[in-house]
Amino acid sequence: MKKIGEYLLQERLGRGNMSEVWKARHQTSERLVALKVLQPRDEIFVDLLGEDGLREFFFEEARLLKEFRREHVAELIDCGEENGIAYIVLAYYPDSLGSLIGDSTRVEVSATIAVEAACRYLHQTLCGLEELHGAGVIHRDIKPDNLMITDDDLIRIIDFGLCTIRGKKKMTIPGMQVGSPFYAAPEQEDDPEKTDERADLFSVGVVAYRLLTGRLVNHRQKSIPPPSRYTAGLNQKWDEFLLKGICKERRGRYQTARKMRLQLESVCRSCSFRGTEPA
Repeated sequence: MKKIGEYLLQERLGRGNMSEVWKARHQTSERLVALKVLQPRDEIFVDLLGEDGLREFFFEEARLLKEFRREHVAELIDCGEENGIAYIVLAYYPDSLGSLIGDSTRVEVSATIAVEAACRYLHQTLCGLEELHGAGVIHRDIKPDNLMITDDDLIRIIDFGLCTIRGKKKMTIPGMQVGSPFYAAPEQEDDPEKTDERADLFSVGVVAYRLLTGRLVNHRQKSIPPPSRYTAGLNQKWDEFLLKGICKERRGRYQTARKMRLQLESVCRSCSFRGTEPA
């Protein structure tokens, strides 16, 4: 079994442009963790930034998480480098909203979740973004796979490799896509360096639409069907909330996470349950 630092790798959980994420176990405490390893998919990234530049880019996430410890944000455990391999150790959570609905395996139509559960998870996501945005952090890759579910049924936002911080110059890799297909706001395709908090809120809107209808939003469509067309139990307030959240134009969306959260609370109160408060 491969070992990095004090951690024994068990299985690969995911692969991105810059890194791999492994389920690992600390060899002494036996705690399960998520081990993120710098492993560029293409050598062109090394050519563009150099090995030192890549490590700097990689460890930006660890520095942010060290300074920003919050209930709905990924928990940093450790980071380091061994035998030339840079790694970040995060708390491990077996489930995400993505695994809950089969998002990565069903492109056209996924499973859905109950409206009450959607209210709870979306509320927590917006609470997390409210704190992040208040600190000047824009995530830029909100999607179901990056919204983990803890054993206490809490949402933890993970994967800050693409985030920007107000007032700090972000190291960029020319040509690298910022955000995930379908979930990234339209402006991220045009000029990702000029995106603001409203890009994250667009992504939340797409996540919400997906959770409740099983459908992905294509912002290139002339019009997007109201979600009540697909899901019984969604009323006009839900239609208005979701369609505003995924508005193509930034000025037509919710302007802050707080405003979107408050509107979500109002919409959830219109249902026959009380599901807006974090667990």
